[in-house]
Amino acid sequence: MLAAMQGERHERLHKPALLFDVSGHRVTESEAAKKWSIVFRCAQSVLRLTGVVLTASLLLVTPANAVEVQFIPFSAASELDTRSYRAIWKESGERIVAAFEAVTCLPFTESIVRAVVAERVSNSGGPEHPMQLRASYDRAVKQATLVHELGHRVLWQLTRRLDGVDGHMTLDLVLDRVWAYVWGEEFAERRIRDESVWRASYDYGAAWRWARSRGREERVRLWNELLIKNGFPGGCNGSLDIAARRSLEPELDALRHSVQHVSGAKVP
Repeated sequence: MLAAMQGERHERLHKPALLFDVSGHRVTESEAAKKWSIVFRCAQSVLRLTGVVLTASLLLVTPANAVEVQFIPFSAASELDTRSYRAIWKESGERIVAAFEAVTCLPFTESIVRAVVAERVSNSGGPEHPMQLRASYDRAVKQATLVHELGHRVLWQLTRRLDGVDGHMTLDLVLDRVWAYVWGEEFAERRIRDESVWRASYDYGAAWRWARSRGREERVRLWNELLIKNGFPGGCNGSLDIAARRSLEPELDALRHSVQHVSGAKVP
């Protein structure tokens, strides 16, 4: 009996601990450690080849908190366009939130955002009111407008503004970087051109010209000045890091493939 108890205790002590069991694949702590060791060696190799160091948050970007956007058709006529907005969020919502957090260094404070889809002018709504998104836009403009109006909501945290810089000018310091991270530089350039010719009481073209006349480093400097003015830490280089990340897409694709192959983890 004593020998049997000692044998059972020895087996418990020396049996590899089960870390997780997903889809029938039982992975132990030692196996997981070995896999992630390989992953990080791959990452180091890629970065050595490029000669560039990026922050870890931009190598494996995920949002700090999940955000749900609830799209509501204003009428039966808006139902099809509402489904289109839902599809955009399902495909890109996580990257949109992660991009905002990475570029602005601000948290996404809302966990649920309501958006009414109607054939009316788009707007960001208010703390107690839903966003409004125009139904008839084509898909690319739907994508850009969704991010634009969400951007205004993110910026509500910045109650103090830079002198002579209004809400749209402030948003334009970072908006194109979010578009570029999610859908690429060409998409961002097209959307800037599109917004610049909007016919409205507000001069969107002037806001974009003001933002674009500042170099990226100057835009980052202004953004950090704004963060500090509102009690947030400075030192936010999200826009510059996003630009560096885009220039390294081929190398990062290789890194993603290595991570997914070794660990099974999905990398954005």
